[in-house]
Amino acid sequence: MKKVALGIAGLLVITIVVGFVVFAKNLDAIVKIAIEEIGSEVLGTTVEVSEVKLELTDGKGQISGIKVMNPNGFSNAAMLELDNMALDLDLSTITGPVYVINNILIDGVKVLAEQRQGTTNFQIVLDNLDRMTTASDESAVDPAVDSAQEVLFAIGKFTFENSSAKLVSDQLGEYALDVPGIGITSLGTKENPLTVEQVGSQALNQLFQQITQAVSSKAEDLVKDVAVDKAMERVSEKDKAKIEGALKLFGK
Repeated sequence: MKKVALGIAGLLVITIVVGFVVFAKNLDAIVKIAIEEIGSEVLGTTVEVSEVKLELTDGKGQISGIKVMNPNGFSNAAMLELDNMALDLDLSTITGPVYVINNILIDGVKVLAEQRQGTTNFQIVLDNLDRMTTASDESAVDPAVDSAQEVLFAIGKFTFENSSAKLVSDQLGEYALDVPGIGITSLGTKENPLTVEQVGSQALNQLFQQITQAVSSKAEDLVKDVAVDKAMERVSEKDKAKIEGALKLFGK
């Protein structure tokens, strides 16, 4: 009887080990699918990922080829492309309930800011995020919602490097934009963590602010160019209206 019990126990241990190995081998694929499905739902547009490589024993992760496609009503291009995302995880929090990420470094950021018919692609996505964030906040205070199921994060630093951007506007035309590196510190803490929606909203808002500044700078350059071409004070009201209209759409 004892031998049978030991045999069953041994079988269970082997099964658990095999299950863990299988899970670990498939974890990259599981995370890839989760990013695409959750990202698409939260942003209200298609999110694609080329590859995920996680090294849990070292607390490291690499996510490559992230694309956020334009929302409906804009071109079929990606509004945001991230070549590589490197993650530095706090292994002591790997079981939750708050997942601490010490650092996220995104290298190779390509941004397409499109303005069409009174709105922008970034504004549409930010509006989608705001709706999801509001729904998340309401569920957080709803006793019927199990808070243990909420995925919460605290991120020490979030950095965008090697960024490039392009503006496509039905008022200003098409131009390359200068976007500096972006560093965001402290997105949530262990004591006050953020949901996925809140992290996305804050990070995108910071990126959008940089794009807004770049658009503003480009518009000022355009005013100067037009002024030179039309003898400074003779800039047409139509040209002024185009530039001012575009700036308003980007929060200026």
